[in-house]
Amino acid sequence: RVLFRSREKHCVPASVARRVKLCDELEQKCEALEAQVAKLTKQFQTQQSNAAAAQLRVKRLQKVNDRLQDEGADRTKHLRKEAQYYKDKLLNFVHPVSKKLQNMGFSQTEQVRDLGEQWVGYVFGRLARSMELAKVTARECFDSFTCKGVFNSESFRNFVKQYEPTLRGDRILRLWHFICAEADGHVTMQDFVRVFAVDVNGDVTSEFFDLMMARVHKAIQNRGGLRRLMVKWSCRSDWDCEAFCKFVSEFKVGLRPTETESIFARLDTQQSGVVRTDQLELALEQAVTRDSAANSWTRTLFQDIALTMQQTGTSLQTLLRENTQGAGDGRHLTPEGFQKVVTGVL
Repeated sequence: RVLFRSREKHCVPASVARRVKLCDELEQKCEALEAQVAKLTKQFQTQQSNAAAAQLRVKRLQKVNDRLQDEGADRTKHLRKEAQYYKDKLLNFVHPVSKKLQNMGFSQTEQVRDLGEQWVGYVFGRLARSMELAKVTARECFDSFTCKGVFNSESFRNFVKQYEPTLRGDRILRLWHFICAEADGHVTMQDFVRVFAVDVNGDVTSEFFDLMMARVHKAIQNRGGLRRLMVKWSCRSDWDCEAFCKFVSEFKVGLRPTETESIFARLDTQQSGVVRTDQLELALEQAVTRDSAANSWTRTLFQDIALTMQQTGTSLQTLLRENTQGAGDGRHLTPEGFQKVVTGVL
């Protein structure tokens, strides 16, 4: 093949040249096939290695699966045992109020012992609705049934009988121990208003708002006023809900976090999430004014003034004309003038 590579030079016959060319093509094909076989062999070896690694991974996963199944079985067994424990505990559960009454020596039927928070909420809702229909505030009820300045179990019984006369005594006793959280057996005005001055959404009403804001205002004034506290604590001129709740919690007036958030929502009339300091000051002053007017002694004082003026024939216009300052529409009653009116009438 080497000797007859060139037909023209060596005068090789055409048939021999074709055979030489065919041999060259076959040789190239053989080389290509060998390269392909080598490539496939390498791929096969790689796949074998991957298959061996996959088998090892499957074995490890199988071990992990077996371990997890064992742990799951143990966990399921533990949860079933715990569920059975709580189930038995629930069957033998005694409400804290029932336990308290038992410790106090009060006998209770099984029907009364089963009356829990849902029944108490239902009865308190009926009482609040009856007060609303009678147009009586929770504060007025508290003042009306207070006995010698204390709202005790007898006061509560009279209050309940006023609006739910058919409720039996053992039920009233159970209600009393739900509402009475003090160890001395008395209910504060704050606790009473908290129960009966909440709307259907669980938000505080104007009555509870005025009562608690008046207490916050008093605590602020005892510490030097709002502006002074803001300078002392480096407070900003705007209050968000978190800053307001933290500020109010410093005074320890008995507000719960949810109640403080509800009060902030009432202050945030524009629903911007921020309350300005001047808004807070104005709300505090207005709340104090309304709270003072809602006090029983304040109502009694004005009733006595009105009754005395009617009996003596005193004219209100005359009193105001003599004790007000200014002229025209700008006439106003000063604190000193109000004191003269009260002392002059009474």
